[in-house]
Amino acid sequence: MMFIAYLSFFLVYLGFSVFVVRKAVEAARRRGKKGWKWGLPVALVMYLIPFWDHVPTLVMHKYLCATKAGLWVYKTPEEWRAENPGVAETLTWRESPDSFHSESVELGFELNERFVFERQRHQLSIFPVSIATSKVIDTRSQEEMIRMVTVGSGYGLDDPRFWVGEGECDLETARFWSVALEYSRQGRREE
Repeated sequence: MMFIAYLSFFLVYLGFSVFVVRKAVEAARRRGKKGWKWGLPVALVMYLIPFWDHVPTLVMHKYLCATKAGLWVYKTPEEWRAENPGVAETLTWRESPDSFHSESVELGFELNERFVFERQRHQLSIFPVSIATSKVIDTRSQEEMIRMVTVGSGYGLDDPRFWVGEGECDLETARFWSVALEYSRQGRREE
């Protein structure tokens, strides 16, 4: 239903924009000027009224995906087990770990007695672009085992400006979760 309302609004706005641009072209021609010299700036203004943040959001998203996003495996579960012999066997893991939140952590899970998963997200500017950092941390040494940084943009489908943005960068999300699960499932399963 919302889609039909949005579509109706945009069709009305498009018709109004065409009308305004035509009037600007006609006014320019009546004054002996070239129509496109007045029509083009008016068309640009009519475009920017609803889409002022679209192009800057796309540019910022592409730039941050290229420069900030990525996956870093600082220590594999095998390397951690080699450095901590016998510890993995003492850990217990749950199929559905308890979540936690704090001022600095948007979402967190205790994977087992030694490892936690944390995700933090920050909005970067007035544009709908955010950076999310997901990591698995050894709680004893406070050392990061793995980190994934993703860049997301857009308002979401429930916002009238749903067309703005690109979603999230394409990354190795499956690899991140595979390694995170390896850290989580060390030792015996809690019953």
